[in-house]
Amino acid sequence: MAAVLIQTRVDSRLKAQEGDYYTTPEEDAYDYECAEKAYAEYIKSGKKSQPIEELFKEMGI
Repeated sequence: MAAVLIQTRVDSRLKAQEGDYYTTPEEDAYDYECAEKAYAEYIKSGKKSQPIEELFKEMGI
């Protein structure tokens, strides 16, 4: 997981240099916190996943 976050940060910096976008450290921290919570929920569920269509139904999309 840490490797993915590091690569994401590197990708963000490269994109920022290209002028596409820039993420702040606060945004990065928020994203990390959300990812940690989601991963913990995934582990707690016994690594169960669901099709994206089910999420869309829950959201009314």
